[in-house]
Amino acid sequence: MYVIQGELRLHYRTPDGGEAVAVVPQGSMVLAPAGTPHSPRGGPELIALVIERPRKDGEVDRFVRFCPKCDAVVHEEQFVVRDYRDDPVSGAYRRFAENEAFRTCKACGEVIPRP
Repeated sequence: MYVIQGELRLHYRTPDGGEAVAVVPQGSMVLAPAGTPHSPRGGPELIALVIERPRKDGEVDRFVRFCPKCDAVVHEEQFVVRDYRDDPVSGAYRRFAENEAFRTCKACGEVIPRP
């Protein structure tokens, strides 16, 4: 669940594999169902309270980036999250941004700019 100050754009994958964007206005809440691939995005003014459900022992979380040109998977990392205070998502974003090979689509050759 996300509680928002500022505007949040929640990018998520639909059941048919497409991408959709939900614009969540300030003061609103949104629930992203478990297992829904999603990416919350907002400007520097965004403040969001994120409430995560407890993970089961050994449960795997995935960080996946899709090509904006052809929608192929460009990069994926999987990890077991024992404690979100360890901030595994920021590490995955950093590794993606710093490595051009991770940002290059094997299907069409598109290079995703550094975020």
